[in-house]
Amino acid sequence: MGSAATHGGLGPHIILENTAAELYKAENSVQETIVVPLCPLSRVPLCSAVGINQRYLFYDASYTEKGLELDPSDASEHERLRRLLSMRRLTDFMLVVLFAAGKMPVVVVDPELSSTKTSSKSFAQAQIEKTLSAISPDQRPTLLWVDDLKSLKLEPHQILASGMPIDDLFHHPSILHPDTHYALLTKQHLATSGLKTPKCEVGHIQYFPPPLFSPDELGMERDHSSEHSSADFEPYDQSTSRLQQMPETCTGPRRAWLDRNTSQALLAMRQKSLPYVLKLQQATSGAGTIFVRTPSELTNTCAFVQDVYLPNYLPRLDASNIFLSPLSILLSDIIEGETYAASFFVKRDGSFTTVGISTQIWVSTQWMGSRMIYSSQSSLSALSQPTVSSVASYLHRKGYHGPVGIDVVLSPIGEHYIVDLNVRTPTSMLLGCLRGHFESKGCDRACLIKVTFAFGREEFCRRMEREIREGRLVIVAWWDMMDGSEEDESGRGIGKVVFGAPDEGALEALGKRVQEMGL
Repeated sequence: MGSAATHGGLGPHIILENTAAELYKAENSVQETIVVPLCPLSRVPLCSAVGINQRYLFYDASYTEKGLELDPSDASEHERLRRLLSMRRLTDFMLVVLFAAGKMPVVVVDPELSSTKTSSKSFAQAQIEKTLSAISPDQRPTLLWVDDLKSLKLEPHQILASGMPIDDLFHHPSILHPDTHYALLTKQHLATSGLKTPKCEVGHIQYFPPPLFSPDELGMERDHSSEHSSADFEPYDQSTSRLQQMPETCTGPRRAWLDRNTSQALLAMRQKSLPYVLKLQQATSGAGTIFVRTPSELTNTCAFVQDVYLPNYLPRLDASNIFLSPLSILLSDIIEGETYAASFFVKRDGSFTTVGISTQIWVSTQWMGSRMIYSSQSSLSALSQPTVSSVASYLHRKGYHGPVGIDVVLSPIGEHYIVDLNVRTPTSMLLGCLRGHFESKGCDRACLIKVTFAFGREEFCRRMEREIREGRLVIVAWWDMMDGSEEDESGRGIGKVVFGAPDEGALEALGKRVQEMGL
């Protein structure tokens, strides 16, 4: 299905199938859907255009990345790490969704953009356009660049389809109210949905946090001389987008409240029979899923919950978000068996279109990519049909229509257990969109992986020129990490690539070549 035209002197223009634009258009809605493929970071701003979420809390790598302390001793190193994390997040979410969107408006942000920027097109914008140039011109999305998400203006006939609930877009019309969307993305909601899932125990935060006071209201100084401390004040400063951590010196009611809830969580974890899976209520890319199989793994997991997760997130509960139960901890039984991921589109009437069935690539619990065998799609779609249908019907009752991804474990006796539900465009959907392209190149299977390289896009394209030119390898997301000025392209590259092959041996060989280039 790829045309003879080429992009940038390299591979053939790609013709996609089952893009988001085509699937939304088939619904014949009078409203124009605008995709927002953004996921804010929880500890630091994603970029100047997107603030930190306070209402909608997600656990992510910003809390485990060394050097991203809230009060950094080295401001330049702190900003470098924030920028690197932002690039990774935008590669994981925004860029892949952009590639599969098709001809429709998509909101995008520039991670390089700042209030002092004056150039008409940034280096990052040029990179995005270069990536999208691989797609047939009549299927490229319309990019809506914003420098402040809160100031996004919609026409009366437009509605948002957000990948994640975002505080900055709370008052904008959306396919789903962001509170409902957040609930549908929670692990607790899946566990109590009535869909077939592994047996799961849900641990709730049992106590409402003590009121947050200002020093003026209490008539006291910030010197910890009272039972209240600075940690008893507002933990989120909207004016600076900076979070205030609860210091060790805090001995007031909020410290007692944190200790009480931490003790309850640890007790439940220690009383649960091994093995099990600990799942945080809201997390991304597998960051909140921990397998606890041995006593030593239990010790390490308890330390994470006690020293990292709860101390950083419990102080952020307030009246705006506690009703969403953002910090519930789930202890789930482990179901052994084969796994698959289904990507599909829920229609307005509750029916669905299956885009593809793939398998996920994990390193520990970190998502690293997906694989799809095209000749098996008919049989795999039939196998997954009852499970996909049940999820589509469930989401239809909740008022949702749009792309969905589910992860499923197939037990030895043939039972399908849903272990994850992503009410947004899943990354693996892109493999389905590329099916016709790869089959036209004689490729029966394809693999999508993300890799960090010690060099930039230009060098990668030089090394993989033949595969790109023949259409067997496609760059679907890429950031060149600049070490200095905007013209400096000598730094690392963060990329997601899809490559195809006629059989498993050839796919493994090509994948090995790509991965050996990575760091």
